[in-house]
Amino acid sequence: MKTIKSIIIPLILPFVIFIFWTNSSFMELADFAWRDVLYTLRASSFTSSTPNIVDDVVIVAIDEPSFKQLKIRWPWPRTLHAELIEKLSNAGAAAIVFDILFPEKSSDESDDAIFAEAIKKAGNVVLAANLTITGREGYETYFVEEPIEILASAVSAVGMVNFYPDGDGSVRMASNYVDMRPSIALAAATTALNRVPSLNINQHENIMAQQPIDKNIDKSEQANLSTPSDNLDKIPKYDETQAEIGEEEIFFIDYAGKAGTVSAVSYYQVIDNMVDPALFKDKVVFVGFIADSAVEVESGADAYPYPFMRFTKKMMSGVEIQSNVVRTIFRDYPIQEFPFPIVKWLSFYLLASILIPFRKNPVYLTLSTILALGITSLTSIFAFKYQGIIIEVMPAIGAITCNGIFIGLKEFTQSYREKSVLKKAFDSYVSPDVVASVIADHENLKLGGQRKRLSVLFSDIRGFTTLSEKLTPEELVSLLNDYFTRMTDTIFKNKGTLDKYIGDAIMVIFGAPVWSDNHAENGCYTALEMKERLEEMNQENSISSENSINNSIQVSANGKEISTSGKQGNANGKETSTSGKQGNANAKEISTSAKSKIAIGIGINTGEMIVGNMGSLRRFDYTVMGDEVNLASRLEGVTKAYRVQIIISEETRNDLNLDKFLCRELDLIKVKGKYNAIKIYELVSIRPASESDEECIKMFVQGLYLYREAYKENRWDDAIALFKKALEYKEDDGPSKLFIERCETFKQTPPVEAGQEWDGVWVMSTK
Repeated sequence: MKTIKSIIIPLILPFVIFIFWTNSSFMELADFAWRDVLYTLRASSFTSSTPNIVDDVVIVAIDEPSFKQLKIRWPWPRTLHAELIEKLSNAGAAAIVFDILFPEKSSDESDDAIFAEAIKKAGNVVLAANLTITGREGYETYFVEEPIEILASAVSAVGMVNFYPDGDGSVRMASNYVDMRPSIALAAATTALNRVPSLNINQHENIMAQQPIDKNIDKSEQANLSTPSDNLDKIPKYDETQAEIGEEEIFFIDYAGKAGTVSAVSYYQVIDNMVDPALFKDKVVFVGFIADSAVEVESGADAYPYPFMRFTKKMMSGVEIQSNVVRTIFRDYPIQEFPFPIVKWLSFYLLASILIPFRKNPVYLTLSTILALGITSLTSIFAFKYQGIIIEVMPAIGAITCNGIFIGLKEFTQSYREKSVLKKAFDSYVSPDVVASVIADHENLKLGGQRKRLSVLFSDIRGFTTLSEKLTPEELVSLLNDYFTRMTDTIFKNKGTLDKYIGDAIMVIFGAPVWSDNHAENGCYTALEMKERLEEMNQENSISSENSINNSIQVSANGKEISTSGKQGNANGKETSTSGKQGNANAKEISTSAKSKIAIGIGINTGEMIVGNMGSLRRFDYTVMGDEVNLASRLEGVTKAYRVQIIISEETRNDLNLDKFLCRELDLIKVKGKYNAIKIYELVSIRPASESDEECIKMFVQGLYLYREAYKENRWDDAIALFKKALEYKEDDGPSKLFIERCETFKQTPPVEAGQEWDGVWVMSTK
């Protein structure tokens, strides 16, 4: 139930955020910001060789230098515009587009006539119109500012210059039609294709085949868009039955880059023949205002916020925006929204929910949150950069971030509240690994266990009863504390879990509660290091013992000297001799108390066992249980019979990398309490081992093989010879001596009757 409660909110939270997102103007601003990031990142990779650079449009800029050079106040004479049209037409411009309104007659009507004549002669001029909406509460008024009659009758087309700013005022969208009239960009593109049917539009075979609108053109507009061509069939048409522009007719502007990306020349440079006419050949030429600084015109600076303004802090002129719209039409509307909203929202939900499985681990939770955010962001960035697809990922980023923060804070506060309780509950645990594991997952703090393949080590001090009889209780406690401290440090160093002390014995678990794939190897490293630490301890005690004995000898010598001098007087001599004997007695006691050299036996087994908290509801212990645990205990006892320190089972040996450890097969035995025979091995050392050990084991293994076959032809002497050969390399080798004794016994009393088969199994009669 607690688990369900801990995940229910993270499962619901993304839905809440998504619903809130679609109804929040604040969240809409975040979407706009992400679009600006996409535009900026994509443009940053453009180069001069990139096809995204504008090469079909040129701007003739009415700019501050032109005002200074021409020295004419606005409005300029329309005869000047007529001269401009003539020069551009002679240069071979595909379309000449004035992003300037001419709603009123000139003071000298002859100027209008000259301008109209130049427009008519060129045959490819587009003039601007503007839809103005004014209104008060309760009603709105619409009116269109159009070119005066004489100009409107001469132009190739009239186009609307209105934009569609987003909620933050930035121009990212455009439409081919405004109030059932073609936009100036559409009119420009149509005129250019009428004039130059072979115009290469970015080498698109199906240009505009997937445009937002594909309907019959208004009859009133058909006259303006006169001559048909192959490319014209692909221009979007408007259906006169439509009352207003729908969302499906608005498209994203394919901006080539920040302001200034579209090629521009000053108006005065064209008039004064300072520009190569080839610049305008087969190009759409826009004429409009570009103001680097304030220009005194009635309408003010014609500039608008656009996607790159968020980072450049500079607006783009209206004429350059219109140039980018034409570019978008020529490029077949390359920017589209992701067409499968259900897939998008489902993907967002999965990315936000993927954090739930990692809620218990702060590191994994953080990494998974960063990974989910990275996948979301990079997918959107690359989709836009290479496919022109806009994926609005801010809802996903919001959901992932909120889920990550919520899950992290919830788990942190819950962990903080429970830690003190859990730590108190672990007073009965010895191993720090157990404490760490249960604190990490308090569900472990309950009765029960689970089946796992683990390794278990048992160690025991040899002759502990005899040793304890020779030591005082204080000396015994001191010795055990020293021994347990050294052994425990070794266990923890090799990732073992100290299960318990059983008198002078130690039980250790490897692989739980902290899992390790190489738990068998950790157990063997521990056993070999315990052996080394014991040798160090015995060596230190031996030195201490020698010092104590030396002191005792000095006491005895002094006593003897006194005794010798005491021969001059019997009474004194006897007394002195007595004191000398007392000195010998003291020396013996000191030597006995100082002598604390001990030996241990270690057994290790690997297999399936139950691990967990065992006991009662009021008192329990973290331990392992099962037949494989009992076998490890039996193997520790078997070390005495085979006169070795460490014995491991075949299962443990199979889990070892034998390039790291030197092992030898000892025998095939049946331990007390088990029916099936098992192979046992001595763990000798870490590799590389000494040459004497390697050769000794080599001879022993050969002898062991012959020992198992010797009963067939009574070749016990041959086996004995090999075991003796092993002793030449290691004279104190216990297993070799043991098998020599067995072979001698079997020579007299064969293990089986003649003609019978012998499996070579040795049955242990004691634990």
